[in-house]
Amino acid sequence: MNNNKLYFYIAPYLIWMSLFFVIPTLLVVIVSFIDQSSWDTIITVIRNFHPNIKTDGLFVALQKVGEQVVLTFTFDAYRELLEPRVTVTIFRTFVISLISAIVCMVLSIPTAHYISRSSQKNTWLMLLILPFWTNFLIRIFIWIKILGNNGMLNNFLQHLYIISKPLPLLYNNFAVTLLSIYICLPFAIIPIFSAIEKFDFSLWEVSDDLGAKPWQSFFYVYLPSIKNGVISAFIFAFINTFGNYAVAKLVGGQSSYVLGSLVVHNATVGRNMPLAAAISTVICSIALLLMLCNYPKELKGNT
Repeated sequence: MNNNKLYFYIAPYLIWMSLFFVIPTLLVVIVSFIDQSSWDTIITVIRNFHPNIKTDGLFVALQKVGEQVVLTFTFDAYRELLEPRVTVTIFRTFVISLISAIVCMVLSIPTAHYISRSSQKNTWLMLLILPFWTNFLIRIFIWIKILGNNGMLNNFLQHLYIISKPLPLLYNNFAVTLLSIYICLPFAIIPIFSAIEKFDFSLWEVSDDLGAKPWQSFFYVYLPSIKNGVISAFIFAFINTFGNYAVAKLVGGQSSYVLGSLVVHNATVGRNMPLAAAISTVICSIALLLMLCNYPKELKGNT
């Protein structure tokens, strides 16, 4: 395929990515460096733009925009990230994301192994993606019904006299972590399943014939062969949880604030858009860094 045909085929993709990913991301990065007073001026100008068109016409309205908007760039938003209220939220988000990613990885390996070796492989894969056919909010609200003080789980445990009063399973870090694992688990299983599908199981048999114990075959033969899938699963789960907002909003309490909650609060209630943009830039940078770290491994895995 010559270069002209190649550019013709990938042009729609490049245009789409530029309009809806690259340009918005660059705008977020720029806003994170804008001074708060400059941002307040921009908002005021935007609100007055339409009335100015009605009274003065489009040309004069545009001229006023050019006269009123004077951008001042600063690192103030990034300095705010070092304040205790923000660093605590960053640390909490990191811990929840790390625990969720590790648990997803540990649960995904045996699950993906079983699916890949099952004769009903297609059925299990369909059951794996079946929850995605229902609305995200409906699944979360079902979990609220299960974990609530009067929910199914507490009622069941009380009925068996295992507990005397309801366990606090909702609106805390435990609920955010549990629901994050539930949301990310299918995303973690799929890349590990894909890696296991390429694994030559005769290597395991050779390892057994040479006298290796099952755990030795697992850690020295099996796991190194599927490590690219395991790393991809960990990154998918970590990034998904690190930037998630809805789970903490629905099942987390005041003590379960995550970075996503902080972005929404500063973008709506606090009206501190530069800080919200700075937090978003940090989240995007971490996600990009993790993807770049895994990129050379993916290339090696494909060669």
